[in-house]
Amino acid sequence: MTDVAGVPGYRQQLSRILKARIASLRHSSPGGIVDLRFTVDRDGHVIRSEVAATSGSEFTDRLALGIVPVGLKLPPLPPRAPIAELTVTVPVRLSSREAAMSDALRTYRAAVTQALLQRVRNLPHQMLTGGMLHIRFTIGRDGVVTRSDIARSSGDRAIDELGLRIVPVGLRLPPLPPGQPTALSLTQPLAFGLAPEGR
Repeated sequence: MTDVAGVPGYRQQLSRILKARIASLRHSSPGGIVDLRFTVDRDGHVIRSEVAATSGSEFTDRLALGIVPVGLKLPPLPPRAPIAELTVTVPVRLSSREAAMSDALRTYRAAVTQALLQRVRNLPHQMLTGGMLHIRFTIGRDGVVTRSDIARSSGDRAIDELGLRIVPVGLRLPPLPPGQPTALSLTQPLAFGLAPEGR
């Protein structure tokens, strides 16, 4: 029944909308393909959204879910469609933003990485317990961190908490380069090595 009464055209309309939403993303992502499954009610509201097949990257999967979040308003179902809701599964291809970064943005990211690594090096000796995690954070245009969480845990809660202290909300980093988006989301690996003897 979903192949009649305007549903094929509606699916094509959704595809165009999703492509536009993907193209508008301004995030750093390792890239990959995520199969998204979501359900639209008759009024066009997304009432369910989930990853049907993972890209293998938690960050990329979350980024894909943000393209079609629950509550998103899409066009209503065709009036003649004999269904109350429509479930769609679509492959979402996210290109690596590293390759698409401008020279200014790559230079900026390198500066942010160096600033964070310096914060790790400045830790007191007793806090360098060893381990690695990945921090996901968002930087506003003014360089202030507005969001920070664990993208990939080290497996040690104490080390994860230490990572969040390295990149806390409110941390001031260099402002974004001119002409860049109003915010930039990055994922940064942080390695905490045991301090050498005699430090």
